[in-house]
Amino acid sequence: MAEAQVKSGEKNTQEKKGIRLQTLVIVTVAVFFLYTLAVLAVFSHNMNKANGDLADKVFGEQVKVYLAKSAGQLGGWRTASAAQGKVLHDNVLPEDPSSALEHYMASSQAVRAAVLDAEGKGTTTAGTKLDISELPGVEKLHVGECRMFFTEPGMVTAITAIGDETITAYLYLDYSLTLFRERVFHESEREYWCVVLDEHGTILYASNPTKRNYINPGDDFYATMAKASESEAAEIRTNLTNGVAGKSELIFSGDKRILYYDSETVDDQTWTVVMGVVESSYEAVLEPSNGKVRRLAAAMIFGLVFFVGILAYGYVKDSDVGKKKSEGLQHLAETDQLTGL
Repeated sequence: MAEAQVKSGEKNTQEKKGIRLQTLVIVTVAVFFLYTLAVLAVFSHNMNKANGDLADKVFGEQVKVYLAKSAGQLGGWRTASAAQGKVLHDNVLPEDPSSALEHYMASSQAVRAAVLDAEGKGTTTAGTKLDISELPGVEKLHVGECRMFFTEPGMVTAITAIGDETITAYLYLDYSLTLFRERVFHESEREYWCVVLDEHGTILYASNPTKRNYINPGDDFYATMAKASESEAAEIRTNLTNGVAGKSELIFSGDKRILYYDSETVDDQTWTVVMGVVESSYEAVLEPSNGKVRRLAAAMIFGLVFFVGILAYGYVKDSDVGKKKSEGLQHLAETDQLTGL
């Protein structure tokens, strides 16, 4: 009886040891599993941030390219117009400058020209009557100064103040934005639009207009943005005023866009390029890196599951062998070897 109790106690002790060992193994595996998942989550977060930074750099650099081309083209037209204004002034502006303007148009990219009086009124070489007296910004022109303006869709206009001490005339030259598109935005993608703004936020040019028709030449772009978010519009305007490039996200008429913007000042006139990128284009830049992250994560999870499976299989097998051995020893201990009882 006493021997049976001892054997029973030993059996219970072995079972408790087995339970403790089983618990230890389960806890170890669980901790290892959670640790691996945590490491994977941190790695994925860091990779996503790095990929996002990469996408921002790609689109930010694209905006800089468009800005440099835009400022170069607009600046070139402005310089040429100012030079032509000086030529007209130095040669004593004739009463009928039509022949001089026709000659200049033939040798330049201007598509329409006029010499307006001191009040800003006159007639173009095509016979169109003009009055720029109400055009915002014209009143700030100084003698000999030339600035670019939005006058009508499809055109950007260079206006030069002519005179000695006071303004006696204005040289008015229109340049087609069709040429501007060919030279600046011919590589622009369909998945995003670009706008070129003057220092007042007026849209001079818009590439790839949206079907929702919220981007229109001549509009105040900041007012358009304010309809989506006044705070974002104010922040973007402040950044551009201070020459700071940036990124923002806005929803225009249900159209979500990631905005990248930058500005450049040339001869005291500031130009801005804003690019509105759809999420699919943004994700397309991230996809190669995200694909690598997903494959790495899948490999790590598969390896972890495989390791846990092998460990569990080994533990179950060892437990089964130990159990059979224990039962065999117990059978031998409780059986008379001579009688088999």
